[in-house]
Amino acid sequence: PQFSMARIQQTSAEILGSQGLIMAEDASAVLIHESSTPASYYRYLYEAKLKGRDAMCNMDRGGFGQASNGTNFACMFDGVSSSGLAGAHAAQAFTTYTLQKLKETYAKFRQGEGVNESLARIIFSGCCAERSNKFATTEAEGGSATGVFAVIERIGKRLVLNGACIGDASCIVIQPRGVARVLSPVVRSDARDPGGVVAMSFGLDGPVWSFSEPVAPDDLIVLCTDGLTDNVSYVELTQILPLIVRAGVFDDEPLTACPCLHERTPRHLPCLQHLREILPEAVLQPAARVSCAHAAMRLKNYVKWVTRYSHDVEADYYSTQIKLKQARTVEERDAIQAKVDRLEQARAGQAQVEKTDDCAVIVMSALHKLDGGP
Repeated sequence: PQFSMARIQQTSAEILGSQGLIMAEDASAVLIHESSTPASYYRYLYEAKLKGRDAMCNMDRGGFGQASNGTNFACMFDGVSSSGLAGAHAAQAFTTYTLQKLKETYAKFRQGEGVNESLARIIFSGCCAERSNKFATTEAEGGSATGVFAVIERIGKRLVLNGACIGDASCIVIQPRGVARVLSPVVRSDARDPGGVVAMSFGLDGPVWSFSEPVAPDDLIVLCTDGLTDNVSYVELTQILPLIVRAGVFDDEPLTACPCLHERTPRHLPCLQHLREILPEAVLQPAARVSCAHAAMRLKNYVKWVTRYSHDVEADYYSTQIKLKQARTVEERDAIQAKVDRLEQARAGQAQVEKTDDCAVIVMSALHKLDGGP
Protein backbone atom coordinates (compact mmCIF):
# COMPACT_ATOMS: atom_id res chain seq x y z
CA PRO A 1 0.00 0.00 0.00
CA GLN A 2 2.80 2.44 0.80
CA PHE A 3 4.56 1.72 -2.45
CA SER A 4 1.42 2.17 -4.52
CA MET A 5 1.61 5.88 -3.64
CA ALA A 6 5.02 6.21 -5.29
CA ARG A 7 5.88 9.43 -7.11
CA ILE A 8 7.13 8.62 -10.60
CA GLN A 9 9.11 10.89 -12.91
CA GLN A 10 10.29 9.78 -16.33
CA THR A 11 11.10 10.82 -19.86
CA SER A 12 8.09 12.03 -21.83
CA ALA A 13 6.63 9.94 -24.63
CA GLU A 14 5.67 13.19 -26.38
CA ILE A 15 9.27 14.30 -26.89
CA LEU A 16 11.63 12.23 -29.04
CA GLY A 17 14.69 14.41 -28.43
CA SER A 18 16.80 14.83 -25.30
CA GLN A 19 14.90 16.21 -22.30
CA GLY A 20 17.71 17.50 -20.10
CA LEU A 21 17.50 17.36 -16.31
CA ILE A 22 14.72 15.47 -14.52
CA MET A 23 15.18 15.68 -10.75
CA ALA A 24 13.24 14.57 -7.70
CA GLU A 25 12.01 17.29 -5.34
CA ASP A 26 14.59 16.31 -2.72
CA ALA A 27 17.31 15.63 -5.34
CA SER A 28 17.76 12.04 -4.15
CA ALA A 29 17.14 10.79 -7.71
CA VAL A 30 18.28 12.52 -10.89
CA LEU A 31 17.98 11.67 -14.57
CA ILE A 32 20.18 13.48 -17.10
CA HIS A 33 18.70 12.87 -20.56
CA GLU A 34 21.39 13.94 -23.03
CA SER A 35 23.31 12.76 -26.10
CA SER A 36 26.78 13.21 -27.57
CA THR A 37 25.45 12.37 -31.03
CA PRO A 38 25.45 15.37 -33.43
CA ALA A 39 22.15 16.84 -34.60
CA SER A 40 23.13 16.26 -38.25
CA TYR A 41 23.02 12.49 -37.64
CA TYR A 42 19.34 12.68 -36.71
CA ARG A 43 18.53 15.02 -39.57
CA TYR A 44 20.20 12.68 -42.04
CA LEU A 45 18.33 9.61 -40.80
CA TYR A 46 14.95 10.88 -39.64
CA GLU A 47 14.06 14.29 -41.10
CA ALA A 48 11.98 12.81 -43.93
CA LYS A 49 10.16 10.44 -41.56
CA LEU A 50 9.37 13.18 -39.06
CA LYS A 51 8.01 15.43 -41.82
CA GLY A 52 9.25 18.78 -40.64
CA ARG A 53 9.19 18.10 -36.90
CA ASP A 54 12.39 18.48 -34.91
CA ALA A 55 14.49 15.62 -36.25
CA MET A 56 16.08 14.74 -32.91
CA CYS A 57 15.73 11.37 -31.25
CA ASN A 58 17.24 10.11 -28.00
CA MET A 59 16.99 6.32 -27.88
CA ASP A 60 17.71 6.23 -24.13
CA ARG A 61 14.57 6.35 -21.98
CA GLY A 62 14.20 6.06 -18.25
CA GLY A 63 12.67 7.21 -15.01
CA PHE A 64 12.56 6.78 -11.25
CA GLY A 65 10.03 6.48 -8.46
CA GLN A 66 9.95 7.44 -4.81
CA ALA A 67 7.87 5.32 -2.48
CA SER A 68 6.24 6.63 0.68
CA ASN A 69 8.25 4.05 2.66
CA GLY A 70 11.34 6.18 1.95
CA THR A 71 13.00 4.17 -0.82
CA ASN A 72 13.84 4.95 -4.44
CA PHE A 73 13.61 2.77 -7.55
CA ALA A 74 14.46 3.32 -11.22
CA CYS A 75 14.82 1.84 -14.69
CA MET A 76 16.62 2.67 -17.93
CA PHE A 77 16.12 1.34 -21.47
CA ASP A 78 18.18 1.98 -24.60
CA GLY A 79 16.41 1.58 -27.91
CA VAL A 80 18.49 -0.39 -30.41
CA SER A 81 19.34 1.94 -33.28
CA SER A 82 18.89 -0.77 -35.93
CA SER A 83 15.15 -0.63 -35.20
CA GLY A 84 15.05 3.08 -36.06
CA LEU A 85 12.56 5.41 -34.40
CA ALA A 86 10.61 2.37 -33.20
CA GLY A 87 13.50 1.70 -30.82
CA ALA A 88 12.91 4.98 -28.98
CA HIS A 89 9.15 4.41 -28.78
CA ALA A 90 9.70 0.85 -27.53
CA ALA A 91 12.21 1.99 -24.89
CA GLN A 92 9.69 4.58 -23.67
CA ALA A 93 6.90 2.01 -23.46
CA PHE A 94 9.21 -0.40 -21.60
CA THR A 95 10.15 2.38 -19.15
CA THR A 96 6.56 3.30 -18.33
CA TYR A 97 5.51 -0.34 -17.96
CA THR A 98 8.48 -1.26 -15.74
CA LEU A 99 7.99 1.66 -13.36
CA GLN A 100 4.32 0.76 -12.98
CA LYS A 101 5.14 -2.92 -12.57
CA LEU A 102 7.69 -2.21 -9.86
CA LYS A 103 4.95 -0.43 -7.92
CA GLU A 104 2.62 -3.41 -8.24
CA THR A 105 5.18 -6.09 -7.35
CA TYR A 106 6.94 -4.27 -4.56
CA ALA A 107 5.34 -6.51 -1.92
CA LYS A 108 7.48 -9.38 -3.22
CA PHE A 109 10.64 -7.35 -2.58
CA ARG A 110 9.47 -6.41 0.90
CA GLN A 111 9.01 -10.09 1.78
CA GLY A 112 12.75 -10.56 1.31
CA GLU A 113 12.50 -12.60 -1.87
CA GLY A 114 14.75 -10.21 -3.79
CA VAL A 115 14.86 -10.30 -7.55
CA ASN A 116 15.62 -13.69 -8.96
CA GLU A 117 15.93 -14.37 -12.66
CA SER A 118 12.36 -15.68 -12.84
CA LEU A 119 10.83 -12.46 -11.48
CA ALA A 120 13.13 -10.37 -13.65
CA ARG A 121 12.00 -12.28 -16.73
CA ILE A 122 8.36 -11.70 -15.77
CA ILE A 123 8.96 -7.95 -15.67
CA PHE A 124 11.00 -7.82 -18.88
CA SER A 125 8.64 -10.19 -20.71
CA GLY A 126 5.65 -8.10 -19.67
CA CYS A 127 7.25 -5.08 -21.35
CA CYS A 128 6.71 -6.58 -24.78
CA ALA A 129 3.49 -8.50 -24.17
CA GLU A 130 0.64 -6.85 -26.06
CA ARG A 131 -1.93 -7.69 -23.40
CA SER A 132 0.07 -6.47 -20.41
CA ASN A 133 1.84 -3.39 -21.76
CA LYS A 134 -0.94 -0.91 -22.44
CA PHE A 135 1.67 1.81 -22.93
CA ALA A 136 2.98 0.34 -26.18
CA THR A 137 1.93 2.26 -29.29
CA THR A 138 1.87 1.30 -32.94
CA GLU A 139 5.01 3.45 -33.35
CA ALA A 140 6.84 1.00 -31.05
CA GLU A 141 6.13 -2.02 -33.25
CA GLY A 142 9.37 -3.64 -34.35
CA GLY A 143 11.35 -1.77 -31.71
CA SER A 144 13.75 -3.33 -29.21
CA ALA A 145 15.91 -2.15 -26.32
CA THR A 146 18.42 -3.18 -23.72
CA GLY A 147 17.34 -2.46 -20.16
CA VAL A 148 18.06 -2.35 -16.43
CA PHE A 149 15.92 -1.78 -13.34
CA ALA A 150 16.73 -1.45 -9.66
CA VAL A 151 14.66 -1.20 -6.49
CA ILE A 152 15.61 -0.86 -2.82
CA GLU A 153 14.40 -3.40 -0.29
CA ARG A 154 14.39 -2.69 3.44
CA ILE A 155 15.16 -5.68 5.66
CA GLY A 156 15.16 -4.38 9.22
CA LYS A 157 17.88 -1.74 9.24
CA ARG A 158 19.58 -3.15 6.17
CA LEU A 159 19.15 -1.83 2.64
CA VAL A 160 19.41 -4.21 -0.30
CA LEU A 161 19.57 -3.16 -3.95
CA ASN A 162 17.66 -5.66 -6.09
CA GLY A 163 17.43 -5.53 -9.85
CA ALA A 164 18.15 -7.05 -13.22
CA CYS A 165 19.45 -6.18 -16.65
CA ILE A 166 19.35 -7.47 -20.19
CA GLY A 167 21.95 -6.49 -22.75
CA ASP A 168 24.58 -3.82 -22.14
CA ALA A 169 22.56 -1.57 -19.82
CA SER A 170 24.30 -1.32 -16.45
CA CYS A 171 23.82 -0.79 -12.73
CA ILE A 172 26.86 0.49 -10.82
CA VAL A 173 27.21 1.39 -7.13
CA ILE A 174 29.74 4.08 -6.20
CA GLN A 175 30.63 4.13 -2.51
CA PRO A 176 31.77 7.24 -0.56
CA ARG A 177 35.22 5.73 -0.03
CA GLY A 178 35.78 5.95 -3.77
CA VAL A 179 35.13 2.36 -4.79
CA ALA A 180 32.66 1.27 -7.49
CA ARG A 181 30.94 -2.08 -7.99
CA VAL A 182 29.46 -3.13 -11.34
CA LEU A 183 26.41 -5.29 -10.60
CA SER A 184 25.47 -6.12 -14.18
CA PRO A 185 27.83 -8.04 -16.46
CA VAL A 186 28.13 -6.99 -20.10
CA VAL A 187 28.49 -10.03 -22.34
CA ARG A 188 28.62 -9.34 -26.07
CA SER A 189 30.65 -10.32 -29.12
CA ASP A 190 31.65 -6.78 -30.19
CA ALA A 191 30.69 -3.11 -29.75
CA ARG A 192 27.77 -3.46 -32.18
CA ASP A 193 26.26 -6.39 -30.29
CA PRO A 194 23.87 -5.16 -27.56
CA GLY A 195 24.27 -8.46 -25.69
CA GLY A 196 20.52 -9.06 -25.45
CA VAL A 197 17.29 -7.12 -25.92
CA VAL A 198 13.64 -6.84 -25.02
CA ALA A 199 11.87 -6.83 -28.39
CA MET A 200 8.28 -5.83 -29.14
CA SER A 201 7.97 -8.44 -31.86
CA PHE A 202 9.46 -11.58 -30.29
CA GLY A 203 10.07 -11.02 -26.56
CA LEU A 204 13.41 -11.57 -24.81
CA ASP A 205 16.54 -12.31 -26.78
CA GLY A 206 19.59 -12.98 -24.63
CA PRO A 207 20.36 -13.70 -20.98
CA VAL A 208 18.75 -11.85 -18.08
CA TRP A 209 21.10 -11.07 -15.21
CA SER A 210 19.70 -10.43 -11.74
CA PHE A 211 21.52 -8.95 -8.76
CA SER A 212 20.94 -8.42 -5.04
CA GLU A 213 23.54 -6.40 -3.15
CA PRO A 214 23.65 -4.55 0.19
CA VAL A 215 23.94 -0.77 -0.09
CA ALA A 216 24.35 2.14 2.29
CA PRO A 217 22.27 5.35 2.45
CA ASP A 218 25.19 7.42 1.12
CA ASP A 219 26.03 5.15 -1.83
CA LEU A 220 25.41 6.51 -5.34
CA ILE A 221 23.42 4.08 -7.48
CA VAL A 222 24.00 4.62 -11.21
CA LEU A 223 21.81 3.24 -14.00
CA CYS A 224 23.21 3.85 -17.47
CA THR A 225 23.51 2.56 -21.02
CA ASP A 226 26.47 1.86 -23.28
CA GLY A 227 26.62 5.58 -24.06
CA LEU A 228 28.58 5.86 -20.79
CA THR A 229 30.24 2.48 -20.32
CA ASP A 230 31.56 2.25 -23.90
CA ASN A 231 33.36 5.54 -23.31
CA VAL A 232 35.23 4.39 -20.21
CA SER A 233 38.19 2.03 -20.25
CA TYR A 234 36.25 -1.03 -19.08
CA VAL A 235 39.13 -2.73 -17.26
CA GLU A 236 39.51 0.41 -15.11
CA LEU A 237 35.85 1.41 -14.95
CA THR A 238 35.47 0.74 -11.21
CA GLN A 239 38.33 3.19 -10.52
CA ILE A 240 37.57 5.78 -13.20
CA LEU A 241 33.89 6.40 -12.40
CA PRO A 242 34.53 7.37 -8.74
CA LEU A 243 37.21 9.77 -10.01
CA ILE A 244 34.84 11.41 -12.54
CA VAL A 245 32.01 11.98 -10.06
CA ARG A 246 34.43 13.79 -7.71
CA ALA A 247 35.79 16.08 -10.45
CA GLY A 248 34.21 19.53 -10.29
CA VAL A 249 35.77 20.43 -13.65
CA PHE A 250 33.01 18.35 -15.21
CA ASP A 251 30.26 20.52 -13.71
CA ASP A 252 30.23 22.50 -16.98
CA GLU A 253 30.09 21.19 -20.51
CA PRO A 254 33.58 20.84 -22.04
CA LEU A 255 33.08 23.87 -24.30
CA THR A 256 33.03 26.13 -21.26
CA ALA A 257 35.01 24.03 -18.80
CA CYS A 258 38.47 24.73 -17.41
CA PRO A 259 41.56 25.00 -19.64
CA CYS A 260 42.90 21.60 -18.57
CA LEU A 261 40.04 19.96 -20.44
CA HIS A 262 40.38 22.20 -23.49
CA GLU A 263 44.08 21.48 -23.78
CA ARG A 264 43.82 17.74 -23.23
CA THR A 265 40.76 16.62 -25.16
CA PRO A 266 41.59 12.94 -25.71
CA ARG A 267 41.82 11.33 -29.14
CA HIS A 268 41.36 7.95 -27.47
CA LEU A 269 39.77 6.64 -24.30
CA PRO A 270 41.73 8.06 -21.35
CA CYS A 271 43.20 5.55 -18.97
CA LEU A 272 43.21 5.98 -15.20
CA GLN A 273 46.74 7.35 -15.19
CA HIS A 274 45.85 9.99 -17.82
CA LEU A 275 42.84 11.12 -15.79
CA ARG A 276 44.86 11.32 -12.58
CA GLU A 277 47.37 13.57 -14.33
CA ILE A 278 44.57 15.93 -15.34
CA LEU A 279 42.61 15.55 -12.09
CA PRO A 280 45.02 15.35 -9.15
CA GLU A 281 43.61 14.54 -5.73
CA ALA A 282 43.91 18.17 -4.64
CA VAL A 283 41.20 19.32 -7.09
CA LEU A 284 38.74 16.53 -6.33
CA GLN A 285 35.67 16.92 -4.13
CA PRO A 286 35.47 14.54 -1.15
CA ALA A 287 33.47 11.52 -2.30
CA ALA A 288 31.06 11.67 0.65
CA ARG A 289 29.94 15.18 -0.39
CA VAL A 290 29.08 14.37 -4.02
CA SER A 291 25.34 14.77 -4.65
CA CYS A 292 23.28 12.74 -7.11
CA ALA A 293 22.87 15.83 -9.30
CA HIS A 294 26.60 16.56 -9.40
CA ALA A 295 27.44 12.92 -10.11
CA ALA A 296 24.96 12.69 -12.99
CA MET A 297 26.10 15.99 -14.52
CA ARG A 298 29.77 15.05 -14.27
CA LEU A 299 29.27 11.66 -15.88
CA LYS A 300 27.37 13.25 -18.77
CA ASN A 301 29.97 15.97 -19.29
CA TYR A 302 32.80 13.44 -19.14
CA VAL A 303 31.18 11.62 -22.07
CA LYS A 304 30.83 14.88 -24.00
CA TRP A 305 34.48 15.68 -23.31
CA VAL A 306 35.85 12.31 -24.33
CA THR A 307 33.76 12.26 -27.52
CA ARG A 308 34.43 15.85 -28.66
CA TYR A 309 36.72 14.87 -31.53
CA SER A 310 34.39 12.09 -32.72
CA HIS A 311 31.40 14.41 -32.38
CA ASP A 312 33.02 16.98 -34.68
CA VAL A 313 33.94 14.35 -37.27
CA GLU A 314 30.45 12.82 -37.15
CA ALA A 315 28.75 16.22 -37.39
CA ASP A 316 30.81 17.11 -40.47
CA TYR A 317 30.23 13.69 -42.02
CA TYR A 318 26.43 13.71 -41.75
CA SER A 319 26.14 17.38 -42.73
CA THR A 320 28.12 16.50 -45.84
CA GLN A 321 25.87 13.49 -46.50
CA ILE A 322 22.85 15.80 -46.37
CA LYS A 323 24.52 18.12 -48.89
CA LEU A 324 25.25 15.10 -51.09
CA LYS A 325 21.55 14.26 -51.16
CA GLN A 326 20.79 17.83 -52.19
CA ALA A 327 23.49 18.17 -54.89
CA ARG A 328 22.06 19.16 -58.26
CA THR A 329 24.98 18.71 -60.66
CA VAL A 330 27.46 15.93 -61.35
CA GLU A 331 30.39 18.23 -60.54
CA GLU A 332 28.87 19.25 -57.23
CA ARG A 333 28.11 15.64 -56.35
CA ASP A 334 31.66 14.49 -57.18
CA ALA A 335 33.23 17.23 -55.03
CA ILE A 336 30.99 16.41 -52.07
CA GLN A 337 31.55 12.67 -52.49
CA ALA A 338 35.31 13.21 -52.29
CA LYS A 339 34.84 14.92 -48.92
CA VAL A 340 32.55 12.10 -47.76
CA ASP A 341 35.31 9.59 -48.61
CA ARG A 342 37.87 11.55 -46.57
CA LEU A 343 35.53 11.79 -43.63
CA GLU A 344 34.80 8.06 -43.77
CA GLN A 345 38.51 7.42 -43.33
CA ALA A 346 38.56 9.71 -40.29
CA ARG A 347 35.53 7.90 -38.86
CA ALA A 348 37.16 4.51 -39.40
CA GLY A 349 40.09 5.68 -37.29
CA GLN A 350 37.74 6.25 -34.36
CA ALA A 351 35.83 2.97 -34.70
CA GLN A 352 37.71 1.15 -31.95
CA VAL A 353 37.85 3.97 -29.39
CA GLU A 354 35.29 6.47 -28.09
CA LYS A 355 31.87 6.71 -29.72
CA THR A 356 29.15 9.32 -29.91
CA ASP A 357 25.88 8.01 -28.54
CA ASP A 358 22.88 8.86 -26.41
CA CYS A 359 24.25 9.07 -22.88
CA ALA A 360 21.36 9.27 -20.42
CA VAL A 361 22.22 8.42 -16.82
CA ILE A 362 20.24 8.03 -13.61
CA VAL A 363 21.93 8.58 -10.25
CA MET A 364 19.96 7.96 -7.07
CA SER A 365 20.38 7.35 -3.37
CA ALA A 366 18.79 4.35 -1.72
CA LEU A 367 16.52 6.60 0.37
CA HIS A 368 14.64 9.85 -0.14
CA LYS A 369 13.46 12.54 2.30
CA LEU A 370 9.94 13.18 1.09
CA ASP A 371 6.75 12.13 2.93
CA GLY A 372 7.53 9.10 5.02
CA GLY A 373 11.24 9.17 4.20
CA PRO A 374 13.96 9.17 6.85
